[in-house]
Amino acid sequence: MAHYWPEDSDSADESAEDTAATAAEGMRRRLQEGPALQFLYVRGEDIVDDAGAAAVVRELRRLPGLQSFGLVKSGIGAAGAAAVARELRNALNLQILFLDGNRNIGAAGMEAVARELRHAPSLQTLHLRHNDIGDAG
Repeated sequence: MAHYWPEDSDSADESAEDTAATAAEGMRRRLQEGPALQFLYVRGEDIVDDAGAAAVVRELRRLPGLQSFGLVKSGIGAAGAAAVARELRNALNLQILFLDGNRNIGAAGMEAVARELRHAPSLQTLHLRHNDIGDAG
């Protein structure tokens, strides 16, 4: 069973840019596992923003065995959530999606996710804890 969960950095000297570069390199290496990768979790506001989320989720196409994917406390907003939503149709075996702790997703981002759920027939669980999506979302 292959999985990847980047470690939190304990180094106070490491800049956000260094942290993001280290995480991106680790993720790139893990994505090379391709079909064997079943679990992929990206967390931390220094690791991913909307553009980073879009880049990461485009790689889901190369991961046909992916069952669980998370962008947790990743600093994504509505555009990042929409990017994740668009790629759900390419993650045919995805059963669990974690978007916890992304307070900037908002109603617009959640609406984008909701519209695309019909294209994710295997998705069984969607985690949205600690998001400020409001009643409209």
